[in-house]
Amino acid sequence: MTVAKNDLVVGVVLIALAVVYWLGADTIPKSLLEGGIGADALPKMLGVALGILSLLLVLQSALGPRSKAGDGTEKAAPRHGIGGHKYALGMLCIGVGYVALVETIGYALGIAYLLAAVVLLVGGASRRIVIAFAVIGAVLFWAFFVGVLEIRQPKGFWPDLWNSMQAAPSQAQSALTLSSAHPATPAS
Repeated sequence: MTVAKNDLVVGVVLIALAVVYWLGADTIPKSLLEGGIGADALPKMLGVALGILSLLLVLQSALGPRSKAGDGTEKAAPRHGIGGHKYALGMLCIGVGYVALVETIGYALGIAYLLAAVVLLVGGASRRIVIAFAVIGAVLFWAFFVGVLEIRQPKGFWPDLWNSMQAAPSQAQSALTLSSAHPATPAS
């Protein structure tokens, strides 16, 4: 099979996947508490994006220019093994890491990790730029989704840690207050 036919088949399969993804997102239950944008909005947008990009792949493979060999047949692209897919594999690992961590460390740190990991994967930036990009990006994403769109995001273990740190000093303070209010009477 030629490269154009491979792209055509993959594009059609991805269009079908986009439709299935949209239908799956449409089954997400609606909440009476959510505003104008529900939990199904992002998956539906991703389904639409997948469908549009897949359609562009189909159109490119059907209408795009063909590179011809000397005998008039199409040339197949050279295969490079796993090395040709290192960025895709890296992005997959970063995405899996984000999904695994976001509930534990919270959205803000999770998105900072995601942004930093992608920049480090692509390369070309100093550590200071990577850290600044991750922190500023995480703040902006959090402000947009939580502040503007009012979509609750995972908080992680931070609220529990903060509450336990706040409770510990107040318990120690109350123990000091009780001991000073009732001094021990010497035994006679």
